[in-house]
Amino acid sequence: MSIHGAHVTSIIFGQPGTLVEGISPRCKGLIIPVFADDRLQVSQLDLARGIEQAVNAGAHVINISGGQLTDFGEVEAWLENAVNLCKANNVLIVAAAGNDGCDCLHVPAALPTVLAVGAMDAQGKPLDFSNWGEAYQSQGLLAPGENILGRNQTARQRVSAVLALRPRLFLALRRYC
Repeated sequence: MSIHGAHVTSIIFGQPGTLVEGISPRCKGLIIPVFADDRLQVSQLDLARGIEQAVNAGAHVINISGGQLTDFGEVEAWLENAVNLCKANNVLIVAAAGNDGCDCLHVPAALPTVLAVGAMDAQGKPLDFSNWGEAYQSQGLLAPGENILGRNQTARQRVSAVLALRPRLFLALRRYC
């Protein structure tokens, strides 16, 4: 698993009494790699395969801490089909809006049935690196994006990026656990 993936996983699933207590420790998680640590990009085909695998394994919520930068939010058929599979099975996809610092679109976050998440500062304002443009404001939310405590493979650490949803959203999602 990537360092980023380990960090996000610890934020969600960390157990009480450990270095990082997660926000949904009673939930079960399935880790499905969609890109290698040495590759910073992911294809829509790889995203589609990961989404389909998660749905087939019984997922209720799918977190995608990545996506593909597009000009207009264009989606390839296999990713659109995978997102539609989620809709048909009542599976929520939560996806990062992206960290390019522009009013630009990442898929799957830009798709209408996906909950997009952008990064905010302590005052609730979008961070400069977050892709928090007009398209996301009607189907997304901002989450804390600076100094988020989590655990990588070897230690506790704080990072800045979109890593966790607001606790009130997770209260709503916990009913699936």
